[in-house]
Amino acid sequence: MNARPSRLVTPKLVERKCEKCACFLAGHNLEKLCSPCANQEKRKSWLSKSLNPSFVTSAEELAKIGIVELLAINKMTAEVAIPLLLKSGVLPSRLRRYQSLLIQLVALQGVSNSAAARKLNVTRWTVAAWRERLGIRLTKIDK
Repeated sequence: MNARPSRLVTPKLVERKCEKCACFLAGHNLEKLCSPCANQEKRKSWLSKSLNPSFVTSAEELAKIGIVELLAINKMTAEVAIPLLLKSGVLPSRLRRYQSLLIQLVALQGVSNSAAARKLNVTRWTVAAWRERLGIRLTKIDK
């Protein structure tokens, strides 16, 4: 008798392609879309459910319209909108750890970058960069 174990012969799987980008799907992927396309679809669906997509779909549009206007249009608070913008991909995911600071920054409208930086315990350059990304414009305060 032969001491070698017999090999199991598995049928060759049919090569499947992503319906959106036509790349080959991994053997363990049972979905119709590849992972990057599926993630993009999830972000789009999350955005359409949470915010009005005609107002903000990219970081450039958010910087142009401004978070204050976005909050007024969608009748939301910063506590609700900032996490939605992070999850939808409009704001980069690296800002997720600063979510509470971004929410506080929205409340600090009309305060100088230096004063906001002292309050949030970050640099004024960071405050300026975040305000630019969120479309918060500093207006002169009349004394």
